[in-house]
Amino acid sequence: MTAYVIAESRILDAESGALTRYVEIALPSISRYDGRVIASGGSPEVAEGHWEPGMTFAVVEFPTMDRAREWYHSPEYAGALEIARTEMSRRLVFSEGYPANT
Repeated sequence: MTAYVIAESRILDAESGALTRYVEIALPSISRYDGRVIASGGSPEVAEGHWEPGMTFAVVEFPTMDRAREWYHSPEYAGALEIARTEMSRRLVFSEGYPANT
């Protein structure tokens, strides 16, 4: 079953360059583990609930949950994960699901 990694993130210091460094590491690592970014953005329109100002989001699709976990724990992603842990406020969720067009 397809797996999705859903992230809500805020860079703690916008001037630090953390986002650029994170993306430079994370994107190639996602591809290496057969993932693809299917949505990302900066300022979502909130229809219901609460969204913290300055939060961004991303949705990454992997062919399986095992592949998503392999990516998350991989040496290729380790540098990006360190940036996320030290320079971001972030919520990350893994979920299985069916692609919308199925």
